[in-house]
Amino acid sequence: MKKSIVLTAIVALVMLMSTTVFASSSLADKIYEKGKAYGVTQEFRNRMEKYFSSNEVTEEQETFVLGKADECIKIMDNAGVKDVTKLSTEDVNKIKALAQEAATKLGLTLTFHSDNKGFTVSKNGKTIDVFLTSSSNKLVYTGSDTLSVVMVSLSAMAVAVFAVAKLRKNA
Repeated sequence: MKKSIVLTAIVALVMLMSTTVFASSSLADKIYEKGKAYGVTQEFRNRMEKYFSSNEVTEEQETFVLGKADECIKIMDNAGVKDVTKLSTEDVNKIKALAQEAATKLGLTLTFHSDNKGFTVSKNGKTIDVFLTSSSNKLVYTGSDTLSVVMVSLSAMAVAVFAVAKLRKNA
């Protein structure tokens, strides 16, 4: 009986560790799908997913953020460009304002760098992430990626398998 409880607990823990990271990724996926034609990279999606996996987003917040993304896309489509650097200063400022509104709805603060080479995302005065642009005006990825998350989950699963094997051996 005791062994089956331990085994069940270990399996549940492994499943939680393996799936929690991907549970809240739908908003990151949706933003990526909407924005990939406009310069949103896979790395940007991974960083959003990393944040959303540990911070709950309500359906209302998701709808609001996706609406702001649609407004940004509309501005770029009306200007006839896919690259934000080709927008007028007025349009860039509109997009920045929309992005800041979306961040505020999520409880975040979005601060654009004065040199227009990136932005900082913070929550309650603490920096969460810094996005910098490269010379090609693509966001530079500076954090861990999904591979790291998968590797940690696989490592945890390996430990669980060894623990179960040891329990069975001692039985």
